[in-house]
Amino acid sequence: MSKIDHTSPQIRYMDAQELAELIRDFCRRHKIGTSTFSRKAVNSGSFYARLKTTEFVRPVTLQRCIDFMEAKDRELAVQTASDADIADPSQEG
Repeated sequence: MSKIDHTSPQIRYMDAQELAELIRDFCRRHKIGTSTFSRKAVNSGSFYARLKTTEFVRPVTLQRCIDFMEAKDRELAVQTASDADIADPSQEG
């Protein structure tokens, strides 16, 4: 799981193709479709498809995507840790 750094110049100036790649990797990791991501992150089921035909992503849209991915990555990390605690009986007190 990669941590997205809001202060990174790559994030602030990410072009549409880089964002599309980041979304595709995120969707694979979370086992969701790109249209599901688009609908949940920016309320537009066709957002990901449109990334292939554009060069520019508005900063507010980019931020919404990043915020969504970070929140879901945190949820996945908590769930994974919780599952590990359940599977490891040595953690019981």
